[in-house]
Parts: sequence; structure tokens; C-alpha cells
Amino acid sequence: MTQREFAKLLNISQAAVSMALKDSPEISLARRRHIQELAEKLGYRPNLAGQLLRKGRSNLIGAILPPLEYGFYAELLEKLYTHARAHGYVLLLENCSREEDMERIGRTMRQYNVAGILAGCGSALAQEFLPNEIPTVLIAGENFRDDGNPQMMWVQPDLYESGRTLGGYLLGKGRKYVVFVGMARDSEPRYRGVREALGDAAHLETIFCRDNTRSAGYLLAGEVLEKFPGCDAVVAHNDDMAIGILSRFYKEGVSVPGRIAVAGFDNISSGAFAPPPLTSIGPSLDAFAEAAVTGVLDMLEGRAVKKCVFIKCGLAVRDSA
Repeated sequence: MTQREFAKLLNISQAAVSMALKDSPEISLARRRHIQELAEKLGYRPNLAGQLLRKGRSNLIGAILPPLEYGFYAELLEKLYTHARAHGYVLLLENCSREEDMERIGRTMRQYNVAGILAGCGSALAQEFLPNEIPTVLIAGENFRDDGNPQMMWVQPDLYESGRTLGGYLLGKGRKYVVFVGMARDSEPRYRGVREALGDAAHLETIFCRDNTRSAGYLLAGEVLEKFPGCDAVVAHNDDMAIGILSRFYKEGVSVPGRIAVAGFDNISSGAFAPPPLTSIGPSLDAFAEAAVTGVLDMLEGRAVKKCVFIKCGLAVRDSA
């Protein structure tokens, strides 16, 4: 049923239907509610895709994410979809696991005439390969490099403060010898936060690794036990690594948290079911997704946006630490 047909059925103008379904204050609240209730009863749904096309854009938002084997991005994708769908948009999913794919992904975004982009890659890659005329919200990367493009912003969990909170928590639990597993560089904000929270009150070691998967965590747990036998706490780059570490410690008979406490970042849902349940810190994925999708929509409508939006994280204390 078209909007014209719906209006004719109710014997009212198409303009009145349009205003009522947009909840416009230009008609009375009582009339709006009456039309909305009839639309619900008759099963009428406005053609949002058609409305967007008349504005010269599609109802697609590109979602460029790392492999969904990372629990954080798999769970975030569901929330991004929900918030985009609420505004009449659907997601076009691309995988950015390889840097060499970014040029092709940029072309795909143009070919499908996406209205906006949610990019799970660093700002340098986005600025080099993604169309700079399409509103883009970066939802990954450790640092934002602002090149002055008004069509690009950054939404990210506050990883530095998360690191400080997690480091302070472990220190408060009496942990004095901490190993950070999965750091790619000294400048990583989550690592810097842990390091600054511990200060001189605890010894901190690091194991560098760019593969932050569960299998990598499982392998590196053996290195922790071999190289740092005296450690009493392990902080993993993300929960996937932490779950892999817990699995290896369980196999080796290492008491957690008796001998070694284990904690991670992201607070993914599967961490609560690890053996033992994982202590972790992460953002509300609902708030994260809402901020990211809202950023795209605000730029589409020409509204002012903050260049960087940090999402506050919460610590979930469980049995592992």
C-alpha cells in the first residue's frame, strides 16, 4: 500500500498522513495519534527507502569491520544494525581484515551509493582509501588523525581510562607483577592506562602481538608461564585473548585467580561464561552503536558533530580477578 492509497482509504490528504507519521507538531497530537493507530491497525509502513532516494541518497550504510571472530565486533554489529534499522537504514557489510582490501572497499562504497560509512579501521586507512565526500564514523583505531574533513568523526571506547581503571583495580587486589599480553605498540591507550595506574607500585612486563585472537591468547599463555613464572596477574589486549589465556591456564592446572588473576578489555558476553568468568572492562555496546549511527545521521543532515566522542566504560568484576 502506498502513502497515497492509505490517505485515500482514510479520506484525508497525503500531506496529513506524512506529517502524522513523522510526528510533526504541525497537526494536533490527537490527530497524529489517530492516524498512527490506523496505520498500525492496517499494517501500513512508509517506504523509507523511497523517501531517501528522493533526497538523492540510498538507505544503505556501509559497515566495514574486522573479522567477526572477534567477539566485540560481532556483538557491536548486531547493535549497529538495530540502531540503523530504527532510522530506516540497512547495513552493507565489508571485511577489513587485510589492508590491501581497502581500495576495493572504497570503490564498493561508491558503487552502492551508501549514505554513510561506519569504519572499523584506523583514520589513516580511512582517509587514504574511503570516499571523503561520504559521512564516515571511525569506530576503531587507537588514535584519530584529523585531516580537516568535516565528513569524518571518531567514536571510540575510552581505552586510556579503561586501562587506568583496570590497572588500579588489580593494584587494589594486591597484584604486584603484571604481564600485559597483546600490545602492538607502547602508545596503545589501554596499555598506557594500565602502566600509569600501576606506576612504581607494581612490576609490569609486556608480550607484543598483533594477532588478538583466542588461539593467540592460548599460545601466549604458555610464554607467560615460561618467561614470567612469578607473575600474579595477566591483562589481555581484549577478551578474546583473555579467554584463550584462561583456557591454557586451565589445561596447565594454573589456579585463577589464586596464582594468577586474568582480566581483559571489551566485556563481551561470552566472557561471563569462561572458566572462570572473566573480569573485563568495556563500553555499553548499545550506547556505542547509538553514538556511531547518530554521528552518520547528523553529518547527513548537516548538523554539527564532535570530532571525537569517547564512550565511558564499565568494569565487570567476575571470578577471574
